[in-house]
Amino acid sequence: MRFALASAMALATLSTAASAQYEARSGSVAELRENTREYARCMVLYQHVEARNLVLSNTPNDRLEREFGSIYTTKPLAKVMGCDRLVIRDGHAIILQPDLLRGSLAQELVIADLKVAEADNFATRAPLSHWQPGTMADYAAKRPLQAGPVRHITVEQAYAEELGRAWLSRYGECVVRGNSAASYGWITAKPGTEAEKAEITALQPVFASCLAQGETLTFGKAVLQGAVAINYYRLAMAAPVSASGVAK
Repeated sequence: MRFALASAMALATLSTAASAQYEARSGSVAELRENTREYARCMVLYQHVEARNLVLSNTPNDRLEREFGSIYTTKPLAKVMGCDRLVIRDGHAIILQPDLLRGSLAQELVIADLKVAEADNFATRAPLSHWQPGTMADYAAKRPLQAGPVRHITVEQAYAEELGRAWLSRYGECVVRGNSAASYGWITAKPGTEAEKAEITALQPVFASCLAQGETLTFGKAVLQGAVAINYYRLAMAAPVSASGVAK
């Protein structure tokens, strides 16, 4: 089984309806990640409850703007309330990618709310629920009603991406439960540092063990790290279970 979320790693272009005050640019993945993290950091500071609710929810991407409109928009992002430093430099604007934003919010929430790593791999936390896209027929039926910018891909391609997101969500929980300490270390490490490399190395056995026979991991590092962060935060906030397996 092979999935990829290449779209989550590409810088989006501005729509023709965007304000002429800004222009898009094909910046690097690193720039997109940096801008998204900066935006997420601001949202955790000024819209903490909404950011937390978004990360803890199973809201699919096509409903994010309707349910979390105060922190997610499909329009060009140029300035964020309370954060003057987020006026995008040189007059350029970005469009938020929902998968990258969700992961970035989770990273910043872990850093802000969880000061030490979980010690027991979340063995006392109830299993998480993960969003499922349903059948191909169900997805095709609702596809024309989805909000957001139009993408020129087939329904089959869009459905495959949704299956990939659902798979990655479950995979992220497996990784966190397999080594919560290294997961926490990767989430909180500065990108590109030796500390980050060490945590990724420590997670390699878990990355492999969480893959079923025949599955191949093809997600980019930022997307995978986001999935780990989301599941770490969700597990940290999940209800503990008793010895009988019932949530307390």
